[in-house]
Amino acid sequence: MDGTTTPRRVPKHHGLSAKTLRRLEHASGSLASASIAVMERRLTWFARLPADQRASVLLITQAGAAGFVDWLRDSKEALQLTTEAFRDAPAELSRWVSLRQAVGMVRLAIEVFEEQLPDFAANEAERAALIEGILRYGREIAFAAANSYAAAAEARGAWDARLEALVVDGIVRGDAEESVLSRATALGWDPTAAATVLVGNPPSD
Repeated sequence: MDGTTTPRRVPKHHGLSAKTLRRLEHASGSLASASIAVMERRLTWFARLPADQRASVLLITQAGAAGFVDWLRDSKEALQLTTEAFRDAPAELSRWVSLRQAVGMVRLAIEVFEEQLPDFAANEAERAALIEGILRYGREIAFAAANSYAAAAEARGAWDARLEALVVDGIVRGDAEESVLSRATALGWDPTAAATVLVGNPPSD
């Protein structure tokens, strides 16, 4: 042995150095905040959301930004990482924001990342890797959003069917009017609209 040592090779992920990944990790919060700022400027409906709902969207965006760094480290875990942000979101989110609006937010966030990510690249190869990575990750996020909304719609449909049955049952049993109206309102029914109730025996086969 000649006493010389071979420099330890630093592993790279998606063509990115460990140093670049650390810089991205530290900046994930500011990237998420920048995305929210753009949404507030360019999406009129988003600016009208109450503060608590915008805060929920910010938390999801922050989780998505952090997930992007994890995805760059190990893309095999991409599906799990990208769905976690939506799985942890408030159940009411799909009532505040439609799927179309959610996809619009994802698109704006991707634009912000595309603009700012090149600043973290050490060279042209890393720049290309970051742009390709955010586009691929954006697709994962969009699919995760669609799956989350589909699950919420399925659960909401089952709950609405249960409420409808309770309303009908309440009418038949003569429950207090306030109870029936409360359940009807939860279904989105107009309490001032006229309604017709038919009572009878089902036809025999």
